[in-house]
Amino acid sequence: MQTYDVKIFGERNSATNALKIILESNSKSRVFPGTSRELEGRMDRYWQKLRSSGQKVLGATTSSGAGKGEEDVDKLFDGQPPTRSWKHTATYFESVEDFRGSLVIFCVRNPLSWTYSLFKNPHNAKSPVPSRFRDFLDMDWPLLGRDNLPFQALKPHQLCEEKVKSYSRMIEQLEAAKIAFKVVKFEDIVTGQEDVFASLAKHLKAPGKVFSPLHKSTKDKSKTASYYEAYYGDELWRNEIGAEVEVLSERLDSDLFSSFGYKL
Repeated sequence: MQTYDVKIFGERNSATNALKIILESNSKSRVFPGTSRELEGRMDRYWQKLRSSGQKVLGATTSSGAGKGEEDVDKLFDGQPPTRSWKHTATYFESVEDFRGSLVIFCVRNPLSWTYSLFKNPHNAKSPVPSRFRDFLDMDWPLLGRDNLPFQALKPHQLCEEKVKSYSRMIEQLEAAKIAFKVVKFEDIVTGQEDVFASLAKHLKAPGKVFSPLHKSTKDKSKTASYYEAYYGDELWRNEIGAEVEVLSERLDSDLFSSFGYKL
């Protein structure tokens, strides 16, 4: 029977997949399930059936807009213990005792580049996304049940804020319970995989002595590690966002993100 000793939390597009591969490729540690695919293989067959029937899938939602697919995934995660919760969930748990003996990792990302990434890759979108980034900033992003937040919808940047606030709350709980945790920056993962692994190694089972890096994106195989090192290391995404950098910066809670090492 498979045993797990690491739980990764992080919003969409925060290198959670990459970190899981890095950890499991370089140690005997295993990451708790955090997606429908990992939790129950039949959900994969459900999406395949939708696509094969000719229905357009928006995120994980049918073109009818009814969101039946997302509701089914919500039901799958409903009632699961915290260790098997959706990896993108807000981490508001009554107790963190289920994590005792495990390492909890929070993946965070510069909220400016994160918001832009959600615009380009709107995973789990329940409604159409505007074609202009400026309009995207003003849209109401409908929430999922498994987002675990008391709102019907939020502005995209607010979604990032609320998730980070939940991490701060859980960190307090973990500290009080003396349960191991680490905060890992997306930017550090894509620019220094080996250093990130080294910072986590003491918490892992049988970490390897020779590091095996991830050479390509887990989602876009055309983009190499070198591409990401340059794009995020030099913050080239700021050029793509353009004037909206200032607009978005003014909306974000700078104090919240400065506590995680980000200067907007």
